[in-house]
Amino acid sequence: MTILLVEDNLVIQKIESALIRSLGYEVSIAGTGELAVDLVQRNVFSLILMDMQLPGIDGLETTRRIRNLGIKTPIIAITGNNTTEDKMACKQAGMNAFLTKPIQQMQLESALKHFL
Repeated sequence: MTILLVEDNLVIQKIESALIRSLGYEVSIAGTGELAVDLVQRNVFSLILMDMQLPGIDGLETTRRIRNLGIKTPIIAITGNNTTEDKMACKQAGMNAFLTKPIQQMQLESALKHFL
């Protein structure tokens, strides 16, 4: 199973992709929302981990565009903000769950088991 990690920060990409691989999953990385939309049109992913603050189109708009394509892949928001408003915005955009940074291995593992 392959997970798409949508994250623009190179350090966080390395940390989170290593964490995903340590849990036994393959990972593809998109550094922008535009690239993420392109990748989901050409590949099948088991799950998408979506950073909320991306250059260009943000994680909310990226999710809306993916959902408008009819893609039902589970999308989990990743953000440093943990407010009720953020959670509602994620849900309204079409995301399935919400994780806060820094992601802990147990938190990620639990979310992945739930959706995969």
